Amino acid sequence: MSLPRHAAILLVTSSLLLACGSEPASGNPGDPKSSVSSGEPASDGAARSRDGADEGATPAPTPSGPACADIGWCSRYVARGEKPTVAPAFAGGNIAAGTYRLEEGKREALALVFGDGVVVSVSGDGTNMRGTFTTAGNRISVTWTTNCSAEGESPRTDGLKDEYTYHATPSELHLAWLQPDGSVGSLHQRFERRAPAALCEESATFTCAPNTLCGCVVTVGKALPTCE
Repeated sequence: MSLPRHAAILLVTSSLLLACGSEPASGNPGDPKSSVSSGEPASDGAARSRDGADEGATPAPTPSGPACADIGWCSRYVARGEKPTVAPAFAGGNIAAGTYRLEEGKREALALVFGDGVVVSVSGDGTNMRGTFTTAGNRISVTWTTNCSAEGESPRTDGLKDEYTYHATPSELHLAWLQPDGSVGSLHQRFERRAPAALCEESATFTCAPNTLCGCVVTVGKALPTCE
């Protein structure tokens, strides 16, 4: 994966993308962890009575997963707009916890962060959405519950829900939108799994358009940035 001009571009243009006070990520932070797909034990959610005795079956723990504002992103680099050149069999599979950047299917900067039944949609304009997801066979259902930006978080009250057929491998995720009647729609997107700090790395399918003032900054564990 080549990075022509990219490092220099980031230094020149980061001030155009972030409001004062936001800082680009440093180091090599890891992806959000998932107790489901990473094999780590879930937190102890056992129900107990006031005197400490067990009260029957343990209820299912509420999903924790990545927070809405864990990752902030300002990017003028975007994914390739055309559909993926190779379509998978859409056989479902395990979606490993981590961050997946859009590479093909829609001309935008978008990443999805999965973990512990939670998914966060990270947009390159500095705004995020958080929701819960479930899978059944080769279908994934997402219910969006929270919006967040540099101005803070707010609950969604519109009950927005997305349905996809999907294909997951350890390094990629393909999503094809399902229409209300269950048929596959025209939107087919391919995402690549990568560390959050690598969201700004240029690739053959994630580039800056010609005649555009290029720039890209990602923040991890900080207040969400205000993008310009």
